[in-house]
This record gives sequence, C-alpha cells and structure tokens, in this order.
Amino acid sequence: MNNIVILTTIFKQPEKIVDDYFESLLNQSFKFFDVILIDDGCDNISEKICKYKSLNIKVFEGTGSIPKNRSLMIEKAMTQGYEKLIFCDFDDAQSTNRVEIATELLSKYDLIVNDVTPFNSSGVIERNVLSKRFVNGSRITLDEILDFNFIGFSNSAINASVVDFLDFSFPDELIAVDWYFFSRILLKNISSVFTSEATTFYRQHETNIIGIGNFNEQVFKNTLKVKRVHYIALASCSLFFSEKLIRIESLQRLVDLKDPYIDKLIEFNKRQQSTLLWWELREEIYEVDKR
Repeated sequence: MNNIVILTTIFKQPEKIVDDYFESLLNQSFKFFDVILIDDGCDNISEKICKYKSLNIKVFEGTGSIPKNRSLMIEKAMTQGYEKLIFCDFDDAQSTNRVEIATELLSKYDLIVNDVTPFNSSGVIERNVLSKRFVNGSRITLDEILDFNFIGFSNSAINASVVDFLDFSFPDELIAVDWYFFSRILLKNISSVFTSEATTFYRQHETNIIGIGNFNEQVFKNTLKVKRVHYIALASCSLFFSEKLIRIESLQRLVDLKDPYIDKLIEFNKRQQSTLLWWELREEIYEVDKR
C-alpha cells in the first residue's frame, strides 16, 4: 500500500466532470498514491472508475451529510494507515505536479496550501489567485483564516499525525466544513506553508456554495450565516472565535433593523469583489461609520 492518499467525496456529476477529475490524477508526475472516494449518490460509480484501472481507487458509501462525508473520508484514511493526505474536490482538477509538490513539502511541513485557478465552461478565469495575497513559501497561521478562508478540501494536503487529536464528528450544521477543519488544525500551531508551485483548478458553477470574486446582497447574507455557524462551532476552542461571533451578530442585528449602513457595507464590498476570498467581508467602512 502507498502511504499517500488523495481524498474526495462524489455525488451525482456529469460524465465530463468525472473524467476531468480522474484524468488529472492519471496525469500526475508522481504516481505512487491511492484514492479514497466517498460515494454519495453518483450514478454507476463502479462503471465510471473501471476506465481508470491504473489508479488504486477505494470506494466507500456516503452518508447523505456533507460534514459526515468529510469526516468519513478522513477517518478512512486514518484507520487504513495513510501518512500523507491530499485533498481535491471531485468537481475540481489539479496541476500535473500537485501530488509531487505536496509530497515533497509534507516531508518538511504538516500542512500544505497550494494556489487556486478558477475556471468555468469558457476556460480559465484568472490564474493563481492566491499568489496575489500570499507569498510562495510563507507560513500560514490561524490569523490568516480567522475572518475568511482559502484552505479548502481542494487545495490542501496534511500529514496524518496532525489530525490524531481531532474528533471526526463534525457538527451537522456546519456549512464551511473545510474552514472549520483547518481552523481546528491551525489552533495547534503546526508547521505550514503556502506554495504557488502547484495549483488546483477550481470549477465555478451554479452549484458552488459560494464562488470567488463575486459579491452581492445574497452573498452578504449567506456570508453572515456561514460565519455565525462557524464561530459558534469553534467558540469553545478559543476566545478568538467568540469575539468574531459578537461582531457577526452585531451586523446581523443591523440587517434585521434595515439599518442603511448595511447597504453601504454591501456596496463597499461589491467594489472589492474581484479580490475577495471565501466568506470574506471587508469591514473598513464599518470602523469609519462607527466613529
């Protein structure tokens, strides 16, 4: 058995997306890895993977719950003794060197975060968006993901040893499961690094919970909801999250009161939308208006 595994969950997907995913695995420059696949309703998954017999794919039945499926894929990797865990969402793809770069860096660091290149049916939208915010080789800490997230189950890799302490029963109400998971890990002050040497091709489509580089009133309301759930789930872990929760709940009260400030805040973030990351809400205007 290889000691490296790629983890993902799959639900009903068009044939092209399935093929794109497996082709990106077949094209990896480093070949010595297994694949754990949590099947949560994909039609005829056994027939689909027959085309990719050169990959060692292990399929497990899903649970119908996004948080439980995520915890299940990690649990399966841990119980089967894998040492290096590489995440890639099934509707995304990977640069040909991603496994090679992740494997190399995991010999030095516990958490690897690689770049992201969003694309859609028309092609690449923008290459390596994270490099505009983070320097290649820089350390990633909890501070970087307190207010928003960029570490997902699509562009990250970890050493299994860093999750030994985790309870795999993720709260069912979680929406941003990846944000929760990596926040828990980074609370332990582990070694981590951002790399721009590899990228994940992040598919933008209507079924994304939230895309990137887009902001409107609905995104704003959804962001408040996600952040509130996130901070409540983590409040018992650190005062950092309790303080953030207070902030989000104060904004929600302003929404409920139809305070005109909310319209200003939404417009402010619309003007910044091309540089916003997941669940990001810039509140510089908030500080100005409160004076």
